[in-house]
Amino acid sequence: MQNGIGLQTAKGSGTNGYVTRNMGSLKAQRMDWQGLNKSFKSQEVIKIKKANPELLLHEQKRKVEVELMKLRDELETAGMQEEEIEKNLDRERNQMLSAVEDGSLRYDSELEKKDSHALALDKEREMARFEKALGINKGGHVAGAAFDQDLQANMKLERMQQRAEQEKQRLLAGKRAEKAQEKAQKMRAKAEKAKKKAEAKLEKLKAKQAKNKIKEEQKAAKGEADGKKDKKEKKEKDDDEKKASKEKKEKKEKKDDDSDSDSDSSSSSSSSDSDSSSSSSSSDKKAKKEKKEK
Repeated sequence: MQNGIGLQTAKGSGTNGYVTRNMGSLKAQRMDWQGLNKSFKSQEVIKIKKANPELLLHEQKRKVEVELMKLRDELETAGMQEEEIEKNLDRERNQMLSAVEDGSLRYDSELEKKDSHALALDKEREMARFEKALGINKGGHVAGAAFDQDLQANMKLERMQQRAEQEKQRLLAGKRAEKAQEKAQKMRAKAEKAKKKAEAKLEKLKAKQAKNKIKEEQKAAKGEADGKKDKKEKKEKDDDEKKASKEKKEKKEKKDDDSDSDSDSSSSSSSSDSDSSSSSSSSDKKAKKEKKEK
């Protein structure tokens, strides 16, 4: 133990009791990131050999000419004249070359017969598919940008601001959706209220129509009853008038009969001729009376 540092006794510690320095520990060293950034930026980017599009187009045109030579042989064997063959070949050449330049016509070569430019073009297509699959933005990549602390801090701040803006937009969209939902709910409630009001109005109108119909039926029935009653009363009145006139006539006839009986009694001493005339007159009166009664 030295200056209060170390073990009080070396017994059982497996050491000699002396304080020694740890040779396995290293002090943290400050890394020069700016220097590293400069070194990364100064390094040359690995260049990939690209295909020459002019040579590839020339190869396609050469294959077009090969196809035209085959067509010439076929036309010559068919016995066509030279002028017609040239016209047909010129027309086919123009069409095929325009199709090749547009990219609609393309001749693929076998793998063992491909030249360096065709292989480079295939490699570019393969790398493009690979970058698309992994989502690599080759145009926005800068060599050494991952070690630039200031750039990374700015990018982090931009990402935070972007996320905050997205969250703000999301909250605003949520509020707008809530307002739209509340408005739609109010519109539905208003429509339901209007529907109930219209149904109540329709029921009221139906009840009113039914009531008016019942009133009209009652009025018609009452009118019929009153008509029948008036008709009955009129009939009874006519019967009473007829009865009264009949009684009046009977009284008058009775009075006439009484006067006739008095005249018959006063003239009892007359002759037989007068008796026969009076009897005939009385018989005539009785016949007239019976006729009147009928």
